[in-house]
Amino acid sequence: MGIDVEQREIMLGDIEPGSANAFILKMRILENDGDMPIHVLLNCSGGCWFNALAIYDYVKSCGTQTTVECFGLCASAAVPIVQAFTQRLIHPSTTIVIHNGT
Repeated sequence: MGIDVEQREIMLGDIEPGSANAFILKMRILENDGDMPIHVLLNCSGGCWFNALAIYDYVKSCGTQTTVECFGLCASAAVPIVQAFTQRLIHPSTTIVIHNGT
């Protein structure tokens, strides 16, 4: 997971234990650096639901406009995260996987 402070971009990959803390810290850095929009690049096969919900809650409560750009794969726990952003961009070849509930 990387951050480009000048471009106000964060790269988010698979959601593993502890990745929510790292992502939220990077969001806070950009949020405290001004009111310009934050752009997140997402290519994620899913992961830990608890971390995904922490990311969802933080993005939803962020006081700055947020944009997520999905490419490659957006699956499982990544899907609700995408819904938290104020703007969502999904590339035509992106695969989105939503599990069938029982």
